[in-house]
Amino acid sequence: MANELRLTNATLEMNGVVRSYVPGSITFTKGWAEYKVEALSNGGDNVEVVVSEDITTKKSDFKVSLPATTANINLIDEFKNAFPDGITILLYKDDFSVAYSNMILTNKPDVPISSDDSIEMEFEGKSL
Repeated sequence: MANELRLTNATLEMNGVVRSYVPGSITFTKGWAEYKVEALSNGGDNVEVVVSEDITTKKSDFKVSLPATTANINLIDEFKNAFPDGITILLYKDDFSVAYSNMILTNKPDVPISSDDSIEMEFEGKSL
């Protein structure tokens, strides 16, 4: 069995440009839907299970913190102005990658004025 490595220091591309980010700040989902499982009674001890897919949850989420530089502050405007088409996001390292399209910046990022702070961005959209 080969050694497995944790996904650290992956490359992040946003709209085709490699971006520096705060290590450990990226979290994502790949557009999996949640499933609802309901138990129905047939009387007595008889139970039937019904499963359904909740398509309202079938979307991708991507969160990242970027250093609070003037260039990244300007990215907020670029990403907000990309509505309704959104942006593309690609995260990759070695044999792993996730790709997103039509990702919308959903939060209103706070812009800290500090020498060591970051801008937290939250996107929702679809996986490729």
